[in-house]
Amino acid sequence: RHWRAEAPYSKGGQCLDFFTRWFMDSQARALHRLGAPVDFLYRFDLEPADAQRYRLLFMMNLFYLTDDEIAGLHAVLKDSNATVVWFYAPGFVAPDKLDLARMEKLAGFRFRILETPGPMLIRSNVAERELVFGVKKEEAPRFVVEDRGATALGVWNDTQEIAFARKSYQGWLSVYVGAAPLPVEILRWLAQQAGADLWSTQPDIVIAAEDVAMIVATSEGERTLTLHKSLVGVENDELQRVHHLKMEMGDVRFFVTTG
Repeated sequence: RHWRAEAPYSKGGQCLDFFTRWFMDSQARALHRLGAPVDFLYRFDLEPADAQRYRLLFMMNLFYLTDDEIAGLHAVLKDSNATVVWFYAPGFVAPDKLDLARMEKLAGFRFRILETPGPMLIRSNVAERELVFGVKKEEAPRFVVEDRGATALGVWNDTQEIAFARKSYQGWLSVYVGAAPLPVEILRWLAQQAGADLWSTQPDIVIAAEDVAMIVATSEGERTLTLHKSLVGVENDELQRVHHLKMEMGDVRFFVTTG
């Protein structure tokens, strides 16, 4: 959990809308602490090859979609075996109305709408310990998963109804979560479940390109960093794929190719 997850800005945060603040900016902080490189793509840039390349996809703000855009996403994801995480109300906003059926078609779950405002807090114990995540502020509508084919992963903290779930759908694994930001513990659990490689054994910031990688330690202690290929540590001149590191919080290490 980011140390300021409930207050991402000291100035100006109150000027942001709810989704920009919590589903985009605050969620990005946790994503960058996944312990593996993260890429950010626009929906319209997503191609079938990407669904094969990325084992885990987060669809954080796809609330407004046309029917053609929904069909395009399904075409990209079909039989990819990827894990796709949908936030809050994917496809719920149609060009002319609010449409729960379109949301169900996109994500593959059956939903029920909660019209009464309630805290955007979800309780889950999937990551080896119970976590409550989201935002205390009360909002409406919220959505409940009512699908016998789905596996419950978490519930609304006030009503105990399912707000976090997963199921197989059209050759990929669909995950629905009704609130954000997801904490890094659950992000790492989702990555492991999806078969995505976690490069660091700790929730560190990891950035990489083909011939370079960087790690920023988010805590003090030892960690193992497993890179996508053998690179040289700038400080030790050792060419290897697996690096055992002892770092202080905030330490930065670089790895590059030789020659």
